[in-house]
Parts: sequence; C-alpha cells; structure tokens
Amino acid sequence: MDPLKSLSNSIMIKSLIFMILLFLHQNSQAHEGGIVEVRQLQQNVEQFKGQLRLPKFAIPHNYNISISVDFSQFTFLGAIEITIDIVSPTKYLVLNFADLVIEHDSIWFGGGLGCNGEHPSNIVEVKEDEILIIGFDDILPIGKGILGIRYNGTINDQLRGFYGSAYEQYGEMQTMLVTQFQPTDARRCFPCWDEPAFKATFKIALEVPSNLVALSNMPAISEKYNGLVKTVYFQESPIMSTYLVAFVIGSLDYIETYSPDGLKIRLYASVGKSNRGKFALDLAVKTLDLYKRYFSIPYGLPKLDMVGVPSLRCEGMENYGLIIYRETYLLYDELLSSQKDKQEVADTVAHELAHQWLGNLVTMEWWSDLWLNEAFATWMAHSVINDFFPEWNMWIQLLDDTLESLELDALDECHPIQVNMTYGIDPIVMFDPIVYNKGAIVILMVQSYLGHISFQKSLDTYIKRYSFTNAKTEDLWSVFQEETKEPFEHMMYSWTKQKGYPVVNVMIKENILEISQSHFLLDGSSSDSQWIIPITLSQGSYDSPKTFLLDSKSSKLNLTDQGNQENSQTTWIKLNMNQVGLYKVQYDDELTTRLRNAIQANQLSAMDKYGLLDDYFSLCKATKQTLSSFLSLLNAYREETNPFILRRIGMAVYVSIMQTVNTTNRFGYEFLLKVYKETDDYEKALILACIATCPDSNIIIESLNFLLSSEVSSQNVPDGVSLINRASREFAWTWLKENWDEKISKKLSGKGLSNTVSSIVKLFGTSEKATEISNFFKSRSNPLISDTLRQSLKQVMIKERWIQCVKNEFTLCDTIKDLVRKAL
Repeated sequence: MDPLKSLSNSIMIKSLIFMILLFLHQNSQAHEGGIVEVRQLQQNVEQFKGQLRLPKFAIPHNYNISISVDFSQFTFLGAIEITIDIVSPTKYLVLNFADLVIEHDSIWFGGGLGCNGEHPSNIVEVKEDEILIIGFDDILPIGKGILGIRYNGTINDQLRGFYGSAYEQYGEMQTMLVTQFQPTDARRCFPCWDEPAFKATFKIALEVPSNLVALSNMPAISEKYNGLVKTVYFQESPIMSTYLVAFVIGSLDYIETYSPDGLKIRLYASVGKSNRGKFALDLAVKTLDLYKRYFSIPYGLPKLDMVGVPSLRCEGMENYGLIIYRETYLLYDELLSSQKDKQEVADTVAHELAHQWLGNLVTMEWWSDLWLNEAFATWMAHSVINDFFPEWNMWIQLLDDTLESLELDALDECHPIQVNMTYGIDPIVMFDPIVYNKGAIVILMVQSYLGHISFQKSLDTYIKRYSFTNAKTEDLWSVFQEETKEPFEHMMYSWTKQKGYPVVNVMIKENILEISQSHFLLDGSSSDSQWIIPITLSQGSYDSPKTFLLDSKSSKLNLTDQGNQENSQTTWIKLNMNQVGLYKVQYDDELTTRLRNAIQANQLSAMDKYGLLDDYFSLCKATKQTLSSFLSLLNAYREETNPFILRRIGMAVYVSIMQTVNTTNRFGYEFLLKVYKETDDYEKALILACIATCPDSNIIIESLNFLLSSEVSSQNVPDGVSLINRASREFAWTWLKENWDEKISKKLSGKGLSNTVSSIVKLFGTSEKATEISNFFKSRSNPLISDTLRQSLKQVMIKERWIQCVKNEFTLCDTIKDLVRKAL
C-alpha cells in the first residue's frame, strides 16, 4: 500500500473517531446539562412547598374575573386575567388555588391585556399546600405583565368558597349561590394571591340565569342577555384583599333607603322576606352616619348591599359593599321575633358595618393580627348599640359574652391575642372568643385609660395613615404612642403578645393599700408573667376615680395622700371601676366585707356588682376562695333585680315542654319538631338547643340523631348540644363516639366541629373520663379541634380539682361541727 495513502487513511480514521467522540461528548454534556436544568427546576419548585406564605417577587394589582354558573350541574367555569407587577427576578409565579381544575394549556403570561403571551414550560399543582407553581424558561422581566388562566370548579355545600345554600320557598326547594372567602377560601373560586396583604382591584362579570339577581361588591354597570342567561358586569372595585370579594346569585327581592349624604343602601333577602329587614336597614343608616363622624372618613364605596342568606357559617361576613348575613342575624319580625333576636340583629349589623373601616379600609397584614379586625369591630358595635339602646346594657352583655374567653384564657393551653401562626395552622381556628371578646376588653381598657377624646384622635390617625393598605399591631401601638406620648408599645405587648391575664391582690393595713399581681390560672399553677396594668379605683363614690399604672409585681398606695374621706375605716374600695380593665381582683376579708355592705346598700354600679360577683366566682373555681365565702357574698345580692347581674338566661317555654316528654308521651317533642320544620329559622336554633334537655334517655338519643339528618344545617348542629346537661352528658358522649367517623367529622367543619366537641367534653369532671376522651381522639387527630380538645380536657381536670376542694371544705366544716358538739 502507498505509505502516503496509508497515512492519509489513518488520519481520516482518527479524525472520524475524534469527531465521533467529540459529538458523543457534546451530546453527553448537553444531556447532562439538561438533567442539571431539570434538577434545578425541581429544586426551585421544592422551595415553594411547605411554606407559611407566598413568595413576594410578584404582586397582583388587578383581577379581571369572568364566571359562568351552571345551576343544573352545580358547576362553574372561570376565566381570569391578573395584572401583576414583577418586582424581583424570577422564573416562577406562585399563587393559591384549591378544589379547582386548571386548564394547563390555557395559562399564559404577557405584557398586554388579551394577548397570547408566553406559555409556561412547567406547571406544578401542590394540592396539599393549595398552591399553583407556574415556571417559565426565561427570567420574567421586571415590570407589569398579565397572567391568564382558565379553570372550572364545583359549587360545594360546605359553606366555604363558592357554595349553594338550599331553602324552601312556597313549598319548593330553591338554591341561592353564595361566597364565603374569609379567611382563605377565595382560592376555591379563582386562582389568586389569597393573603390579606396582597391587595388589588377587582373587575367581575357573572353569567347567570336571566331570571335571577346577581350581586357583587360594586354596582352593576351593564347586563347582556343571551336567551336564558345573562352576563352582569360590575364596576371595578377599590383596592381590597381577596377574602372581601363576594357575590350572591339567587331569587331575591329588596327594600332600599338612602343615607343623609345620598348613599343607596339596599337590604336583600329571598323573595317574600325582605320586608322583615326594615329594622336592620334603618339601623344601618344611623350606624353608617355615626361611623363616618367618629372616624372622620366617609364610607368608601358607591353603594351598600346587605343580603340575608339561609345558611352562613358565621353570623355575618363584612365583604366590602356586599355584607352577607345569616338570615336570623339580619331579619327581624316585630310579631315573631324576641327581644334577644333584635339585639343580635343590631349587634351583628353594627359589627359588620364597623369592618368597612376596621378591616376593609385598614386590613391586618396577616392572620396573626386578626384581632385588629375583629376585636375593634366587637368593641365598636357594643359602643354604638349602647348609645342607641342604653336600656340593653351592652357593656354588661360584653362582659357576659367575655366569660367564655376569659375561662379559656385562664388555661395555660391558651394562645395570646396575637397568634403566632405556623405552617399547617388553618386561620379559621383563630376566629375564637380570645380574639373577639378578650381583644374588645383590651380596647375598652385602653380607651378608659386614655379617655375617649384622646383614644378617638389616636384611632383616627391610625385609620388615615393605613387606609387602603395593611397594618400590624406594632403599627397601631406606634401611632398611639406618637399621639399620646404614653409608653404604649411596651405596655400593650404584655396584653397582646402574652397569653392570659392577671389577678390583682389587694390588702389594706391602716390606710395603706398593698397591691400585687400574679398570673390568674384556673388550675392553681403559677408563672413569671407580668403585665403593665392600668388600675382604676373608686373609694366610697364614683365622683373622684383614681388611675395609675401597676408596672411591677407589687406596689403600695397611701389612701391618705389621695384625699381624706369620712369614715375611711369602713368606706368601700373598688378596683377595676366599672370593669373596664382585663384583670380579676382578689380582696382581703376586710375589703370584701366593705364591698358586701356596699352591695346591700345599693351603692355600686351594675357593672361593678356584676364584675365583683364574676371575679369572686372565678377565684372560687380556681380554689383561691372558698365556696362558703362566695355564698356569703352572694347573699348580699338577695334584693337584686337586674337580670343581667342575676344572669337570668334560659329558654322559657321550650325547656318546660321537653320536661314533660317521655317515650310514651311524645306530644311535646313531636310538636317542637313540627315547629322546627315549619319555622323561618327564627326558632330553629332555639328548638335544637332544647330538645335534648328531655329527662328520657330514648328521646335524648333520638334528638341527637336528628342533628345529623338532612333536615338540620351543619351550621346549626352545635346548637343541638349547647344545652346538654349533667344528666344527659353520657348519652351525648356515646352519640359523639358512635357517629364521629362516618357522620360528625364529615358534616361539620371549623368552629362548628370544635364547638360540638367542646360542649360535650367540658361537661365531665373526672380524670378517668378525660383519659377516655383523650384516648378516643388519639387516632382521630384533627387540627381544627386540637386546641379546643386540649382546652376542654384541661377544663375537665380543673373541675375535678374544684369538686375535690369543695368536698374537703365541707368535710372540714362537718368535722369542726362534730368537735364543737363534743366539746359542748
């Protein structure tokens, strides 16, 4: 062979081999790079899972939402375009969704409305975290863009998200479609950044049957008909949080009026019922005017609709411009409704209207500061209704409503007003008496300490500064400190960030008051907790009250320095004047005797008489006072006639009827069931609460089983166990166990489930029963009831301890009597 040719062939073969090797190497690198890129993509997706909150590299500005409902299938189709501001480099958009079917091929992101922008390269649905992760090949440019998504969903019956509310009208079953998005259920109707701090504007269009009324937060600006359906287009809303978006679709009629400044206010209800809304409508006009003057800011939307719906999991929901109420908390009939019904309607209307400023205009930044919404609305509603109806004694009623929260707060297992939220906690569990009622008492205490004018000025500044944005508790106290020059941030954190509350112990030696504080715990335990307490004090009269801060464990007050008084050795001294402070007071024997005499002489206010009695009973339950000493104090109230002080509460006629019922005489029971089925919801809750109070075990069991039938709405089931007593508690516990897995835990959710458990469990008073209950729930863990169950079991143990203490006390009394008898 020619050497040159042989060399040439060799070079060609080597070159070919080299090229093949190079090609394989390059492809190997490309393949490896692809694996690395996929791994990196997966790694980035993983970082979004299991997080408490959404990332903040993208912020929504506007939602353009179109929803078409199908009443025959109870489904809906949705299309949404969200204007977003990309504020930091990212390849991902992460938002909330739940119980929706996302059309992946429909998702796009671009720079203009209606454009066919870039489609994502990766879409991940993390259903356990209720998030949708949308990934792109390239980093999204800083600035505004539009995200488009099409989806569909089911109209549920769970009283959350977008749900159906069934009711009977003229002998036929009807359904009203309702939204309940608070706290985190807007995501069940449309994909969104479903957190309070992600405020945006909303444009909504609803396609509905043409014979139905469709309502949303804003006024309708046009309607387009297409045969049997119509599309209703609503005006764009001001900036607000997703949980405040709302719509109602159904057969509705309304009554309307106008406020003094021309605002149209309508009250809607199912056909034939709106005429019962006159009391609520008139009250709304007066309340809006008062709030406008108090906050120096007018109501911010062009209309206000209040809608009564058959079923709602709370009394009312403050959606901006479209407040939704459970019918029984909006409609009032002069002939059929009770005085209590009227008070509940007034309180609920005033509460939800207060939210239009405290919650909607200024919104808490995160659910841990829920009290900024709910406690302020609770306090404001009581203040307004007390002005309108002073004969209702609303502040005493607030104290009465607060008893449950203070009993919970006297457990070491409780949480502070500001809840430290962690991953996995459903915000719904925070809607409890601690946040609402304890928070309201804290506000009342601050108002009393500052005075009404200074308090109002500080609150007005806070609302103006944070209007259309979000605020934290720290922001509130910072404004108050700035306005009043008082050390608010330091003082108030002991009340909002620390669980529990103090008991102030008072002793008198000559003319010196020795005052000390400690953590009040019902189980008798102690802690190092300490509060800065605004103490109010009256001595002999209410003419010259004294106020000072107890900012240490103990202090002394020289009463001589406070001004001389006649008969100072016998003059009554009352701390926490009119119960405006969140603390119990324990007096020594001398001061207790003086107060007992003041009660008999009718020298104390109704608030103070109520508060003294409640404090003493709580101290007795915590075994810090004897039962006999409490009974001695109670004897001073023998001439008392105020029903709020005596707590004369009860169900009058219905309980009496059930006392005559047994297996062979079912007439009363059947009669109440007939009334239940025929009534317009005014009496339903009342009847359910009473039918289990029968002394016959068979009727008790039958009435409990009735709670799980289709005739009882899930929202009303807790009413049916609210009056369970000692005689029927074992039947109720057996019923709970037998029906928990298949019925109760499936029918109930949220507060309804936890309230049902609490009502039954806390009736018991032995450690053996507590162990039995605890063992039952060990294999049935549920985050919605975990806190309630723990607190209820603690209440069982406290009751056992108290019972034993009382037994010991009276055993000792009997022993002393025997010794005296023998000595004589």
